[in-house]
Amino acid sequence: MTLDYNQVIVLMGHIWWPSVRLTGFFIIAPLFSDRSAPVKLRILLVMVLSFIAASLIRHDEATIIRASNEILLTTFKELLIGAAIGLLFNFLRVTFTQAGQIISMQMGLSMAVMNDPVNGDSASLISKLYGLVFILLFLSFDGHIIAVQTLFQSYHHFPLTTYFSTNDILHIVKTLSWCFSMSLVIAIPSIGLMLLSSFTFGVLSKVAPSLNIFALGFPMTIVIGILSIAINMINFGELFLMSSEQIDEIIIQLLGE
Repeated sequence: MTLDYNQVIVLMGHIWWPSVRLTGFFIIAPLFSDRSAPVKLRILLVMVLSFIAASLIRHDEATIIRASNEILLTTFKELLIGAAIGLLFNFLRVTFTQAGQIISMQMGLSMAVMNDPVNGDSASLISKLYGLVFILLFLSFDGHIIAVQTLFQSYHHFPLTTYFSTNDILHIVKTLSWCFSMSLVIAIPSIGLMLLSSFTFGVLSKVAPSLNIFALGFPMTIVIGILSIAINMINFGELFLMSSEQIDEIIIQLLGE
C-alpha cells in the first residue's frame, strides 16, 4: 500500500487539527490544566482524544488547508477556540474561588494566604477551600466528561474553515461579568452575617465604651464567618448546579445550538 502526498496531508490533517484545539483546551480548562497532573498523562490524553475527534474533521476541510501561512493562521485559530471553550469552564471555577476570596476579606483573613508550590500560585484559605470543593463537585457530576463533549460539539459550529465572529468574542467577554456577579451571589449570605456582626459591635462600642471591642470583635468575626461558611456549604451543591446550568446556557448560545 502506497500513500501519495494528498493522502498524507489528509491523514495529518485529521489528527493534527483536533490535537491543536485540544491543546488549547487543556491549557486553560479546569482540572485538565492543573500542574499537579503529569505532563506525559496530559499529552497522552490529547493524543487519544485527537484520534477520537478525527472523525469530526471533514475530508474537504483536511485537504483545503495547504499553504504555510494558512496553516499557521488556522493553527492559531484552533488554539484560540480550544482555549475559549476551556476558559468558559474555568469561569465556573473562578466563580467559586472568587467568592471564597470575598468572604476571606470580610472575615479579615485576606492576609492568611496559602502558597501552592505545585501550581506556583497563592490564594486565601477560604478561596482554596472553595476551589477544592468545586473540583470534587466537578468530578462527581462528570464535569470533565461534559467539557470534552462540549469541545467535540464545537466542530459543528466552529469547523476548520470558520473563525470567531465579533459577537462570539463579546459573548465570552460578557461571561466574565456573569462570573463576578455569581461570585457575589454565593458570598452574599456570609457578607450579610459579617455586616450584621460589625453593626452589632459598633452599637456595643457606643453603649459600653469601656469594652475592648477590637479584642472581642476580631475573633467573633472569624467564628461567625466560619459558621456562615458551614451554612453555605449545605447549599453548595445547589449553587454548583445553578451555576453549571447558567454556564451551560452560555455555551449553548456560543455554539449556536
